[in-house]
Amino acid sequence: MKNLRLIPGFHKQEVVVKVASAYDSELIPLVKTLKGLRWSHTLRSWYFRKKEFQLNPFYQALKGKVFIDYSQLKQTTTPTKKPTSEIQKLGVKLPKGYKEQLVPKRYSQNTVKTYCKCFQKFIAHFIGYDIDCLSKKDVKTFLLYLIQEKKISSKTTEIYTYVSKKSLANIKSPLGAIIESQSIEKQQFYTNKNK
Repeated sequence: MKNLRLIPGFHKQEVVVKVASAYDSELIPLVKTLKGLRWSHTLRSWYFRKKEFQLNPFYQALKGKVFIDYSQLKQTTTPTKKPTSEIQKLGVKLPKGYKEQLVPKRYSQNTVKTYCKCFQKFIAHFIGYDIDCLSKKDVKTFLLYLIQEKKISSKTTEIYTYVSKKSLANIKSPLGAIIESQSIEKQQFYTNKNK
């Protein structure tokens, strides 16, 4: 019989019940039919919002198909919130109008939130420096730091690269100004070279 554990957790600032098990292609379709169940890439797990979760219907839906370990739910302590992030501790704020310029691009709410968080981490990394004076080399150094020191995933690297290069090239921000000025310098170089 397959094993499944119910674990209290915390996700997106609310208490959740994570549904944890080893990967099983037969178990996934069973679990996906449950009302209120969501997948989280961050948690890498299925979960229910605690306020929506009911153990009895969950148990009845999977009775005889899986062994459900819900012993951790019996604990009376509520999981604690994640500690305050470095960004919050440092009081890093986005440049004025940054978020407002992302919204008209019709990015989803989660994408806007992710881009803002990534940009805040970039600013926090260079705290004490004048952001307007950073170069493209500084951006690359930051990305290398994330890969080598923080061991971020390739997907997260793509997001940071996109935020620090592509999207910011069109948004009036310190990074956009860096990229734009270097692009203009290259164009001037090639124009002068061809004369």
